[in-house]
Amino acid sequence: MGDGRILEPGHKAAWILRLLCTLGIVALSGCEGDTLYDAVSPDVDPPVVGVLSPQDGADVQAGVRLPIQVSATDEEGVSSIILQITGAVTETITLQFTPPRTEVQADTAIMVPVGAEGTLQIRATGINTEGVQGQAEDVLLSITSVDGMAPWVSLSVESMDRMELSDSIRVTIRAFDNPGGSGIASTELTAIVTNTDRADTLVLNPSESFQGQASDTAAAEFSFVPPFIDDTRLPDTLDIVFFGIAYDREGNCGGAVTDDFTDEVACTEAEIGSTEYPAANAVTEARRIIAVSGRTSMPPGGGNLADILVDTLRSRVYASNLALNRIQILQAGPGTWGSEVWVGAEPWGLAMTVDGDSLLVANSGGTSISFVSLVGEPEEDLDRRFVAQNNSLFEVEVLENKLQAYFYDFSDRPQFIAQDAEGRLLFSTRPTSAAQTGTVRVASTLPTWVEPETKLVVVGEDVVADLKKTTIAHVDSVQTAVDGSCVQIWDHRPGFQETVVTSECQPLDQALAAMDAHRAVGDSDIWYVKGSRWEMDRLALRDTTFVAASGDREWVAFGEGGTGAHDTGRITLWNSNSATIHSRLLVADLVNNASERVTGLDLNEDGSLGSASGNYASYYWSTDLRLQGSVTKDVPGGAGAVLHPSLPSFTPGMPSSDLTLAFVGQDDYTVRILDTTHFTERGQIHIRDRIVGSLRVGPPLPTDNGGLGAACVGDDCVVLKLYGITEVGGVVIVDVWRRDIEDLI
Repeated sequence: MGDGRILEPGHKAAWILRLLCTLGIVALSGCEGDTLYDAVSPDVDPPVVGVLSPQDGADVQAGVRLPIQVSATDEEGVSSIILQITGAVTETITLQFTPPRTEVQADTAIMVPVGAEGTLQIRATGINTEGVQGQAEDVLLSITSVDGMAPWVSLSVESMDRMELSDSIRVTIRAFDNPGGSGIASTELTAIVTNTDRADTLVLNPSESFQGQASDTAAAEFSFVPPFIDDTRLPDTLDIVFFGIAYDREGNCGGAVTDDFTDEVACTEAEIGSTEYPAANAVTEARRIIAVSGRTSMPPGGGNLADILVDTLRSRVYASNLALNRIQILQAGPGTWGSEVWVGAEPWGLAMTVDGDSLLVANSGGTSISFVSLVGEPEEDLDRRFVAQNNSLFEVEVLENKLQAYFYDFSDRPQFIAQDAEGRLLFSTRPTSAAQTGTVRVASTLPTWVEPETKLVVVGEDVVADLKKTTIAHVDSVQTAVDGSCVQIWDHRPGFQETVVTSECQPLDQALAAMDAHRAVGDSDIWYVKGSRWEMDRLALRDTTFVAASGDREWVAFGEGGTGAHDTGRITLWNSNSATIHSRLLVADLVNNASERVTGLDLNEDGSLGSASGNYASYYWSTDLRLQGSVTKDVPGGAGAVLHPSLPSFTPGMPSSDLTLAFVGQDDYTVRILDTTHFTERGQIHIRDRIVGSLRVGPPLPTDNGGLGAACVGDDCVVLKLYGITEVGGVVIVDVWRRDIEDLI
């Protein structure tokens, strides 16, 4: 063979067979087909070779570059592919692969001379590392002076089923001309838009031209907002039929209605009105798009939004980003994000201080509460950062005349927060894997105190009778002697952590009497109940617990989510005037459904009406936690509940008006407008994404209604603005128009 190798008998016979086939001396079945098999070397299979492009039987234009793409596979490894071009062009191209690979794909090209006629034949032979060859099926091409083949075209559409008016529909058209063709000259989109509420039709027909050197591939993207929308009648439904069109430089036209290149689709024309538009000659279905209310803004940097708060004075929305440890500020008018404020770890609940000058932030990744100054450029006032004390509960049990002390610890990580009329901070704590129960806590301060004082909020109903036990709260520690003969209680003077008092180790009654004496002079704030034990099912919180304050801050409500049928949530109501829990009620007792949860909470201006969203309905109660009414949800689920910010003081006979409104997020992508006098629906606002977090409400912005703000009168006026955290992780701002609210006759 000229390379010094001695062929084994089987390989020598195979080489001779290939030589005879090549010279045309013999005509054997092994000389033809997709691969020339080495019939006498059964242990080494030949490579599998293919010509991917151009396709057999295609036309190629004289005077242009002809791209060629080949592939080969072989378990031993493909070392080279040899291309033999014969006919109007004679050329051999060798493609080497170093190192050899089991799968290869390669591109090359030849020039077809100007004026060439006849045919071209492409033969591809692959050689593996053992020297065994495999041959692809020959490709025969016809040379023409004119490109008569239409391009192959694909069309892909990116759009959501539900779209806000600022969302984009993106259509990509890709075109591929025949190898050696004249090249893609332009692409064109025809979108036929029908509004289901109107009889006429809109046609969008944008195009893009490709200048310069002809290319056999091209792509163009067309983007537009939902067209043909009546924004006064949302939701508005569109049916859109999309056609992709491409022309090569010889004027050949190809079409597409899908993203599949394999089908060749001819072009046709669609007559809309008196105008004809290019279209693909293929059957396709319209894409249905529902245009809805709202404008969603995604927070910069991603993360996870935990809570939002509306600042109507400054036209801002503050959002706590749990993952980024920041408060992000959304400008409510343009819906754009502005400055950011670093706070503590994992910020969650937000509230405004009584004076409106600072933002309270519950840092659930630690035990602190941040104060963010809103005077000038927002920033945290680190000197005011408050670290909550750890608060535990205790029991002392008498067992065979011996005393035994127990303590109960809870998560002390703030979750949701509010400030009452007297300036006290009330917050729920976040259950964690280490501390699986949270509580309701109050932090208060006096001008003479060195530091604020934090307490667990407990009431008499949190204990049940047990003659052998005594429950103790608001102290630092309780211990019994090793022999159980006495008990010692420690506490500190409220507002002065370093001033510690103790009962000394005495029998239980004497120890309690000693602490009573300390309390009488202000050195302790011990709370205890003899003959009782703690009822943890009433006291401990096992799920997200929302906090809401009335507009006058005289009332603060806590709504526990609850984790299921055997662990129902509860609603707790704090009264600022008495500085105590006014009432606490299991949600099951309020709504007569043990599996109901709390997924949203709000109070009206004076706290006379409360609202809670659950899985199955929204519920409304008075100050004594008596159910006043409910509205069943159309579909289970959904989150968020908010009352009209100017809802009057509640009385059962209060007439319905544009102020007696409540808003509830529902799982069918709507916000329901409900009446709090007759407990019925007065409208629905369709949005793009479900509300999964806080839902807030505020008045129109000064820039709304053509600059009239809240002074606008009539159906075409924005009367309220809703703000909610949605399932995509953004904040949606929804205009509530007067026309959205149905009158009750």
